[in-house]
Amino acid sequence: MKEKKVTLKHVLAIINCAFMAFVSILTETSLNVTFPTLMKQFHVGLGTVQWTTTGYLLMIAIIMVSSSYLNERFSARQLFLTAAIAFIIGSLTAGIANSFPVLLIGRLISSFGAGLSIPLLFNLVVELMPRAKWGFYMGIAGLVIVLAPTLGPTLAAVLFTSLIGV
Repeated sequence: MKEKKVTLKHVLAIINCAFMAFVSILTETSLNVTFPTLMKQFHVGLGTVQWTTTGYLLMIAIIMVSSSYLNERFSARQLFLTAAIAFIIGSLTAGIANSFPVLLIGRLISSFGAGLSIPLLFNLVVELMPRAKWGFYMGIAGLVIVLAPTLGPTLAAVLFTSLIGV
């Protein structure tokens, strides 16, 4: 069996996927600080606005469960591009939403990208890196996954208060 080598192309692929997973998780946890404003803007209650987070997490869970199946049927490049496009389209849709249903649909579309990017990050490490480097790259991937929810609410609050002035 041919020994895998660490190449710049492979490292960049992992970095790109890690960045997308980081931003996906960051947006997953950052919306909570905006609930009062969203409730006021869209004239909905807390139970309704919480669906932006609940729906996001449910969609991620569904996609993650199916990621093994998708990984067998599509290339990593196809999955990454699909994830990136879904995340961007969903985020833009949510960003320009003029009603709560549009916001929720945008969040669900972007969560499709998030649900693909997180398992893809770990798949890329196993598929591209030599076995001796798995620990290092899995540690970096784990750090990305753990750091994003820690920073999400804080960064969102800082951005939200500085941009909106609340």
